[in-house]
Amino acid sequence: MYKKVSILFVALVATVMLSYAQVYVGGSLGFNTSGGKFETTGAPAVDLPSTSSFHFSPRVGYYLDDNLSAGLMIGFGSDSRKDMVPGSGGSNLVEEKISTSSWSFAAFGRYKAWELKDFSLLLEGSLGVGGGTVDKVKGPTNHDGDKAFRFGLNVVPVLSYSITDKLSVEGQLNFLSFGFNTETITEKFPGTPATEDKTSTNRFGLGVNNAWQPFSWRVGFIFKLDL
Repeated sequence: MYKKVSILFVALVATVMLSYAQVYVGGSLGFNTSGGKFETTGAPAVDLPSTSSFHFSPRVGYYLDDNLSAGLMIGFGSDSRKDMVPGSGGSNLVEEKISTSSWSFAAFGRYKAWELKDFSLLLEGSLGVGGGTVDKVKGPTNHDGDKAFRFGLNVVPVLSYSITDKLSVEGQLNFLSFGFNTETITEKFPGTPATEDKTSTNRFGLGVNNAWQPFSWRVGFIFKLDL
């Protein structure tokens, strides 16, 4: 079913591209890091947990008319966290590092529901898939192979401001998102024989925690191309 939907959407986008000249590209790029130390009199300084993340979400779209557009978007992301945790037996502290990588691919459609001067409110619906892996290193022990696969159908309002006729900045109103998302996490355990656990969850609802975040970029830019 998903393959049929994707084929139909690609055919639609190809038809639009041949019929209309105006194309837009955009997306978002984000990076952040945090860390620090805790110090108290008479004791050595203690490192606080350190985190870093990088996310890149480009997109391309085609205008069907002044109020309606369709396109494709992809996303890549990585997150890591380092912390000192008790080791075996709880006697000594060892470093624990958790690294997460993610990807996503989605088709989307947008409708301009409201406009006032340079501001406009868009309704964006997306249908996509994604996945990711989680690696954990605790002291000398490396536990990897946890994998996730996700499918989501979401509708999110987007507030847009036109800086020029070609360039606009946009932000998603995630607290008003609405949709259905599923996720399957596969966790492998070494041994003889090796074992595997699968956890599947379904989520349907309204609110900031509804949309799967790799499909959601908070603030980004759109640039119109005249071909």
